[in-house]
Amino acid sequence: MLKNKKILVTGGAGFIGSNLVRRLLNEGAEVFVLVRKSSNLWRLDDVKEKLKLCVADLADELSLKNLIQEIKPQGVFHLGATTIMRGVISEPEMIEKVNVEGTKNLIKALGDIDYDFFINTSTYSENSSDDYAKSKRKATDFCTDYAKKKQKPIVTLRIFTPYGPYIQKGRLVFQVLTKSMRNENIEMSSPDTMRDFIYIDDLIDLYITLSNRARENAGEAFNAGFGVLTSLKEVANTAIAITNSQTKVIWGALPKLSYDFVAVADITKNAEKLGWKPKVNFEEGIQKTYKWLKDNLHRYE
Repeated sequence: MLKNKKILVTGGAGFIGSNLVRRLLNEGAEVFVLVRKSSNLWRLDDVKEKLKLCVADLADELSLKNLIQEIKPQGVFHLGATTIMRGVISEPEMIEKVNVEGTKNLIKALGDIDYDFFINTSTYSENSSDDYAKSKRKATDFCTDYAKKKQKPIVTLRIFTPYGPYIQKGRLVFQVLTKSMRNENIEMSSPDTMRDFIYIDDLIDLYITLSNRARENAGEAFNAGFGVLTSLKEVANTAIAITNSQTKVIWGALPKLSYDFVAVADITKNAEKLGWKPKVNFEEGIQKTYKWLKDNLHRYE
């Protein structure tokens, strides 16, 4: 259903976005990627010639509207947001400006364009108290209300903990695998901390599936996880085993993060309404990630 259609991706230069862009190209879509002037495009190096890169700022309402009206996309995957991971936190004003106002600007810029879907990206922690989570909740609420009032095919994905090829340098799985590969000590918070990990291929499948079913699920939100909890101890032990490493884990060396609370994705609705279930369990997914990192670690240097 995506073949030959104009599809806009915000955040397309990031971890999830770059994987999504490749899938869209394979589906035969005409892909437009919204990037900032400061965006690092290394994840798109091998496919840049097949894309239409559009430099714009989500917070610039007028220029964004002009760009959208020029493209007239038939579908939008909205992944553009401020970064959230250990040690990288944007200022509250920037978080509000990009995550909330930027989402509103993008949806309003579409105006009367007859688009097939708008997939908003949120987080499983959107009910917690930190600025990033609150901004994502506001954006989700706006998307839900707008979809129902205007009868627009807008849906939201609440993403749990993704991992896989092109993962960000500071992410947990990246840190654990690369330090294991180098036999460096791994500093972590608590071995009992649990997360719901979803492999990137499963996540991209969910994005595509939801894009095809957006009209009948307008205003809905779906959880993007595997539906199983994995402890940080299991993560570390798995990484050390597959890399045959001599590294040691120093527990308690790092504080817990605001989103380090027990939360497992309820994906019942995904199966019932979308016919989607994840396929790649954590052990298989981390093996795939390790294999990719071995061949591509130089890209992060």
